Amino acid sequence: MTLRTAVDGALTAGRPERAWDRAFVAWAGGNRADRHHAGQVLRWLAARLPDAAWIDDRRAQAGRVQAVLSLSPSEPGCVAFPAVGGDASRFVQVTVTLADADDLPLVLDALTADAVRDALAAARRLRATESGLRVHFDAKDWEGPSCGLAVALAAVSALDGVPISPCVAATGAVRPDGRIEDVGADHAKLELRREARPRARLLVPRSWGADEPAIVPVGDLAAAVAAATGTLDDPEPLLQRVRTHDRAGEWIEAARVAEPLLDHPGLDEVERQRLIVLLILAANHGADPDARRRWTARLDPCRLAGRDLEAWARAVGSRVVAHVDALDPVGAREVLDLAPAERLAPDLQVHWRGPAALLATLEGRHADALVLREANVADASADERPRCLGDLADALLRVGRLDEALAAADAGLVLAREHQRRRPYLARTGVYLALHRGRALLALGRTDEALAQVHAAAPLPGPDPRFRLQLLEAEARGSPDLAERAWRSLPAGLMREPLIHLLAWRSLRRLGRPQAAGALPDVAAFRGVSEEEIGGRLPY
Repeated sequence: MTLRTAVDGALTAGRPERAWDRAFVAWAGGNRADRHHAGQVLRWLAARLPDAAWIDDRRAQAGRVQAVLSLSPSEPGCVAFPAVGGDASRFVQVTVTLADADDLPLVLDALTADAVRDALAAARRLRATESGLRVHFDAKDWEGPSCGLAVALAAVSALDGVPISPCVAATGAVRPDGRIEDVGADHAKLELRREARPRARLLVPRSWGADEPAIVPVGDLAAAVAAATGTLDDPEPLLQRVRTHDRAGEWIEAARVAEPLLDHPGLDEVERQRLIVLLILAANHGADPDARRRWTARLDPCRLAGRDLEAWARAVGSRVVAHVDALDPVGAREVLDLAPAERLAPDLQVHWRGPAALLATLEGRHADALVLREANVADASADERPRCLGDLADALLRVGRLDEALAAADAGLVLAREHQRRRPYLARTGVYLALHRGRALLALGRTDEALAQVHAAAPLPGPDPRFRLQLLEAEARGSPDLAERAWRSLPAGLMREPLIHLLAWRSLRRLGRPQAAGALPDVAAFRGVSEEEIGGRLPY
């Protein structure tokens, strides 16, 4: 069967998600020509998948083929219902608009037409109006009274002028007085929801008694309207905002939206774990150890394994970074072993190698860290390569290859300025690159240029990398007082963190006043290690 035949057949059957899945299999396993054709099909299908079909796996696939998601705008009068039985197994959308008199499709059989009239009567009774309503269905290969609840909800939506989320669907017969009755086939309809629109919230008759967050039992039309337009509280708009911030690399902004969503009953566990990963990324970038510990305790990378490899790689990387920042190489190694790099595609190995390089640095394996950083530069996407070049500059500095370190930081800054996507992320990356460039200049003895680089770095919210830039300025000026003030100006909880304490101690040691930082923290990873070696192993 050709790809076109398979896609056309799935679309004709009203199952666009099957068309997508078939096309992606062709893209993933085909030769260059097949991949090109399948990619075109996927980008075309991206505008045709219903919102509730966009599970996380398909979103990740869309990113890999550079398909732009085109989510449906919410319009009054539109609701879908599951149609099962016979050869048809699909969701059908009903659209209701205001009219001079009721206008029903002529193709409806008598039983279905009676169900539609009852549903319209219930909607008018609920809203105390005699307005005429026009009803349209986007498919003809179905029949039966189970469309009634969707028709009634669409009618109320049209009368109110208030849209219902496209992620809401409904099934059940509605009596003229608003009572909702069961029409059977509940197991088939629940299975269809899971297959075709797993993100849909399905309103069902109360007699079903379903006990899962995505299924909402309702007894009458008033309760159904409340669930569909108010108390249901569809999380999708907020999830979209989270994803937008994530794509831009705005993790602190993403975290502000994500945190209130964590305990929403409509989220599945994969979605919840993805949000936790973003919260940890925000804690890392905001240098907030308390938040990092809190969210890391709720992170379970195993729940992502096999479901979303990108989220899994990011989850494992976040856990490793948390252990490295806690100066715990044993814990970091245990987490890395959960996700061997060979299980990840090259573009996803970037998420694994970065934290692995931090661990290698903490363990004093600087040559190994350099190999990992070089591999990341080779495999990184265009918008991630500037950050990877900054990490490479750090690794080169640690092995004494100063001119190469400066060149890597320079190349990263050029790419960060030239790249046109993810501008907020690249602007933040530019500050880290400025830090690495300043370190290289200072190591080369070009002190005035290092100071100019520090002053040119744009300020960022939060202590990182501002704190490290302040320490670099103190070293360039030869001022232990400046280094001590930078450390003591941090929040008390952050100042007591062993890693932060040791970063201040390292600068003060270079400036001849290590005692200003007080006693060194007792860190198991550094027992028996010389002070010189400790300074070189600090991962930042």
